[in-house]
Amino acid sequence: MKTVPKLEDGLLKKCHYDQAQRMLLSTFIAGQSGNTGQQARFQMPAIVDQALQIAITVVGVEAQ
Repeated sequence: MKTVPKLEDGLLKKCHYDQAQRMLLSTFIAGQSGNTGQQARFQMPAIVDQALQIAITVVGVEAQ
Protein backbone atom coordinates (compact mmCIF):
# COMPACT_ATOMS: atom_id res chain seq x y z
CA MET A 1 0.00 0.00 0.00
CA LYS A 2 3.01 2.29 0.34
CA THR A 3 3.41 2.17 -3.44
CA VAL A 4 -0.01 3.67 -4.12
CA PRO A 5 -0.25 7.39 -3.38
CA LYS A 6 -3.17 8.66 -1.32
CA LEU A 7 -5.37 10.53 -3.77
CA GLU A 8 -8.87 11.95 -3.67
CA ASP A 9 -9.67 11.06 -7.29
CA GLY A 10 -11.06 7.51 -7.27
CA LEU A 11 -10.27 6.78 -10.92
CA LEU A 12 -6.67 7.91 -10.60
CA LYS A 13 -6.31 5.94 -7.37
CA LYS A 14 -7.61 2.80 -9.12
CA CYS A 15 -5.13 3.29 -11.97
CA HIS A 16 -2.24 3.51 -9.50
CA TYR A 17 -3.51 0.43 -7.63
CA ASP A 18 -3.84 -1.59 -10.85
CA GLN A 19 -0.33 -0.61 -11.91
CA ALA A 20 1.05 -1.69 -8.52
CA GLN A 21 -0.74 -5.04 -8.86
CA ARG A 22 0.74 -5.60 -12.34
CA MET A 23 4.23 -4.80 -11.05
CA LEU A 24 3.78 -7.20 -8.12
CA LEU A 25 2.54 -9.95 -10.43
CA SER A 26 5.42 -9.56 -12.88
CA THR A 27 7.96 -9.54 -10.04
CA PHE A 28 6.43 -12.67 -8.51
CA ILE A 29 6.44 -14.55 -11.84
CA ALA A 30 9.99 -13.43 -12.65
CA GLY A 31 11.16 -14.76 -9.29
CA GLN A 32 9.86 -18.26 -9.96
CA SER A 33 12.25 -20.82 -11.36
CA GLY A 34 12.00 -24.20 -13.03
CA ASN A 35 8.60 -25.70 -13.79
CA THR A 36 6.84 -23.27 -11.48
CA GLY A 37 8.05 -20.26 -13.44
CA GLN A 38 7.37 -21.91 -16.79
CA GLN A 39 3.78 -22.76 -15.86
CA ALA A 40 3.14 -19.28 -14.45
CA ARG A 41 4.44 -17.65 -17.63
CA PHE A 42 2.54 -20.10 -19.86
CA GLN A 43 -0.82 -19.63 -18.13
CA MET A 44 -0.43 -15.82 -17.87
CA PRO A 45 -2.41 -15.20 -14.65
CA ALA A 46 -4.19 -11.86 -14.31
CA ILE A 47 -3.78 -11.47 -10.55
CA VAL A 48 -1.23 -12.50 -7.95
CA ASP A 49 -3.66 -14.95 -6.30
CA GLN A 50 -3.88 -16.94 -9.55
CA ALA A 51 -0.08 -16.99 -9.90
CA LEU A 52 0.27 -18.15 -6.31
CA GLN A 53 -2.28 -20.93 -6.86
CA ILE A 54 -0.35 -22.09 -9.95
CA ALA A 55 2.89 -22.16 -7.95
CA ILE A 56 1.26 -24.12 -5.11
CA THR A 57 -0.21 -26.63 -7.55
CA VAL A 58 3.07 -27.16 -9.43
CA VAL A 59 5.06 -27.64 -6.21
CA GLY A 60 2.43 -30.09 -4.94
CA VAL A 61 2.51 -32.10 -8.15
CA GLU A 62 6.30 -32.19 -8.14
CA ALA A 63 6.27 -33.44 -4.55
CA GLN A 64 4.07 -36.37 -5.48
